Amino acid sequence: MEPRIQEELDHIDQLNKERYLTRSELITKINFPENSPNLVVIQSNGEGMGFLKGEGVYDSRYLAGILTKDKFDTVLTEASQLMGKVYSKKRKMDSQGIPLCYKLTLLLAMIIAIPFLIMAYYLPENDLWYKVFTFVLLGISLTLVCAISLINFFKTMDESAYEDPGGNLNRMIQEKVGAYFKNLNETEYKEKGMEWYLVPGHYWLELRIHRRRNNFVDEADHNQIVTHPQETEHNLNKTPKKREEFKTEEPIGRSSSDIQNLDNLPDN
Repeated sequence: MEPRIQEELDHIDQLNKERYLTRSELITKINFPENSPNLVVIQSNGEGMGFLKGEGVYDSRYLAGILTKDKFDTVLTEASQLMGKVYSKKRKMDSQGIPLCYKLTLLLAMIIAIPFLIMAYYLPENDLWYKVFTFVLLGISLTLVCAISLINFFKTMDESAYEDPGGNLNRMIQEKVGAYFKNLNETEYKEKGMEWYLVPGHYWLELRIHRRRNNFVDEADHNQIVTHPQETEHNLNKTPKKREEFKTEEPIGRSSSDIQNLDNLPDN
């Protein structure tokens, strides 16, 4: 993980430790990275179960010519829908309470414990097999109860390993949505010189631009994209312009001849 991301995640953890913040309150305090020719940032929406879309999210200064707005919005929509499905699944899991298999196992342990109590009450002193069978029932019942207790204990410990209350949900989203972006990168975007990256906690999403079609963007081409995003890099390459067109303007109020005459002034 890059230091800049880790630093901001540490800042988020510190905010959560100081006082409890809702997801919406926390997002307003995050220092999101700024867009650049190599990075476009998409912030999480207020609910934290999707990403912002619409005007202002698609930065044509850096995406024009390499990724269309429709394609960009489609990726965000699919990722947000996938996050919504994970959230619904987590709520369903929470509402289920004790799993049915746990209930059945505990019921079986109780059923076995009842004949043990009866047999233990009438336990004869000299019947060895009667005693053995009685304590076997006790052993089976205790084993089932202990097994359920240990499974539930380790499951709880696993969920509490995440500091924030929604940690388990964050892990599920990171795994599911992270797999979606990994597949996108491998099948389509890496060969185009781009990569989607989901920040842990899904506070924001990054589209990293490692290279453009000509493997670099010099300052002149970048200025052209910023000022005229409708002119794609493809069009610029198709109708090449002389580098002189991108030179800085001369100082206002002086012609080039005036500037040359300054060099001929005598020294004082």
